Amino acid sequence: MLVHDIFYFDMLRSMDLIASAETTKTAMIGYSGGRLQLVYNPSFFHSLKPSQQVGLFEHEILQAASGHIAQRRHELDPVAWNLASDLAVNELIQRDRLPPNAPLADFFDFWPRMNAEFYYPEL
Repeated sequence: MLVHDIFYFDMLRSMDLIASAETTKTAMIGYSGGRLQLVYNPSFFHSLKPSQQVGLFEHEILQAASGHIAQRRHELDPVAWNLASDLAVNELIQRDRLPPNAPLADFFDFWPRMNAEFYYPEL
């Protein structure tokens, strides 16, 4: 799957991968016990095409690599920050690898390939 790209492979190896039917999100990244955890909903994951499964993991890995978890500050609206960070990382992933309805900058008439800090005040 992601073994052909050493960056994604190394990042994925350093995370705890957890399938949880209890999560209402498609997937999320977080910390627990000092380790990164990638938690995903297996029903949603298995409904995706293989290329979109790769894109889902790429998305979460880029969220961690971009520091979007650590940058989430209490004074920011968490929903708007999550959308801004989703827009930023989705611009770095091939569109055919993104799940259906993944937010993209052009949907909001935003400049492409900007960072979350750029998108956040525009939302």
